[in-house]
Amino acid sequence: MASTRLHSLFQQLQELFQADEHEVVCGMQDDIDECMSNEREYADTVFILAGSMSILKQHEKALYYYKVAHKIHMRLYAEIHSPPLSREITMQMQKQLVQVCASLVKANSRLSNYDEAQQNILQCIALHTEIDGHTDKCVVSLLQLANNTHLLGKHEVAIEIILDIFEKSADSRAGYIAVWGAELCPSLLMGQCYAALGRYSFALQAFICARNKAADQHKPSLTAIIELEYAVMLWVHCECVESAVSRMAKTFRIDTFIGAEIPLHVVEWEVIQLVATAHSSVQNNAGRLGICVKLNAQGDIVGVCRSQENTPGLREFMHVKWKKIELGNFDLDKFPHWFKLSISLGNDDYSFNCQVLPHPAYSPALSASNIISPLSEFITAKVAASQYNRPSQRSKILVLTMKALNKAIDISTTHELGKIRDTASFYLAFFVFRQGGEQNETNAVKYLYNLLQKQVSESLESEKCEYCDQRGEDMYKCESCMVMRFCCRKHQKKSWRPPFHNLMVSHKKICQLLFLCRSHHKNKLRHGDEHASTRMNVEIMNDALQSFLRTDIFEVFLQKHDLIADVDAENDESIRAHISQA
Repeated sequence: MASTRLHSLFQQLQELFQADEHEVVCGMQDDIDECMSNEREYADTVFILAGSMSILKQHEKALYYYKVAHKIHMRLYAEIHSPPLSREITMQMQKQLVQVCASLVKANSRLSNYDEAQQNILQCIALHTEIDGHTDKCVVSLLQLANNTHLLGKHEVAIEIILDIFEKSADSRAGYIAVWGAELCPSLLMGQCYAALGRYSFALQAFICARNKAADQHKPSLTAIIELEYAVMLWVHCECVESAVSRMAKTFRIDTFIGAEIPLHVVEWEVIQLVATAHSSVQNNAGRLGICVKLNAQGDIVGVCRSQENTPGLREFMHVKWKKIELGNFDLDKFPHWFKLSISLGNDDYSFNCQVLPHPAYSPALSASNIISPLSEFITAKVAASQYNRPSQRSKILVLTMKALNKAIDISTTHELGKIRDTASFYLAFFVFRQGGEQNETNAVKYLYNLLQKQVSESLESEKCEYCDQRGEDMYKCESCMVMRFCCRKHQKKSWRPPFHNLMVSHKKICQLLFLCRSHHKNKLRHGDEHASTRMNVEIMNDALQSFLRTDIFEVFLQKHDLIADVDAENDESIRAHISQA
């Protein structure tokens, strides 16, 4: 009798779930708990209940019932049957267990239980391998593994997992579709990993790829996240990478290189001597050499030497190549009289015929010469190019950043993606303020105030966790701002100081502003707009907002930037091409 009742209840719950009647499903929790005689149907029933709770953002309750379903399915799967079950029934049980494990992954991730989620993901992969014998069907689980590994702070391992997924799916159309049709975008995830490692050029390149892929899909939430990540990283790349490379002496300008500028013909002579010596050391065969041109604090050339890898200030400035010299072009010590060298600048190679001459000090004709040779002109252009002065490209970057931020806001507003909308709006307020000018600053202050005021109003009307969106009645409220609510202390701490790879606005930064905004809102309701205290609050609020918008939001990005690992000529050229085409 109880079994019949449970079966009827299960069918009823299925119909309600498919009709999106999730509140009704959750209201039947007591009826479900009373029917535990048939474990298999009870497991399926609580699985539906957990799904409805998850949709209604009751994450802790959903996790509890997912665990109940998982425990029952594991016990049923591990049972020894006599006679043995058919392969069809065994595979059906495995697939049900995969479904439960996949739901557990999401539930644990939402509550930041990443270690538990990792175990669930590994079980999913093992079950997929048992069922299918290949990896095409478990691409989603592998992507979840990469994402979870990233959230655990193991970013390099996560990148290796993604690259392995790309490699395995490259020759399989089914694998390719599975990779790019998954809920998680691998290029977006790879960009987030590179950003967390401080390798912003690599991150931006990955986000550009993610944007191109998102254009072929119709996933608003994914598109909004990609646009936000792309906008911020484009801006970060402009502010951090360009200025950092520029600061690196602008290639080589550091305090130890002091002295007067040396004439260009002497610079040319020193370069030729270095190459001629290298020529001789390889018995005049073809070869290559890295040359460092030393600059002082003003950017003037004060010396030339061989480059030294991983030595600050002595990194490669020019990569010189030469071909084998014909016989008869050497002196008695097998030192070349002249040679032809090739140097790269951007995508082009430049060739120069160089004559090996005595030192200018001992060569009156060379010392007195004011003629600028092609090689000297090239070195001058190379030094100028190393300084990264590209104002026209910077203005393009700023336009692209603003467009991407606005697109993220439009998509998230249309599809009610509140967290993405607020984060993009926060960065847009900073962006507008940093453009300078009284009008821009006024607009930015007003924009940020409206954003904070909206958060204050929404928090008064809803009981949800600021970090995970979980809804409930027993929420912790921040004692400083009296606005933000959290489901647990762990999420309050994570919101106060989010991990570096998370773009969400740190509650620590805006807590005091929310308190001022809340106080102003209450005072305005009590006394009206024209009251003296209201006007005073407006002035205090404006001063606080302006002071906040003047802070350097890229400070942490500069601190985390791994400049040495981030230098990549191919990435740099690709990014410049993207900006130019845009």
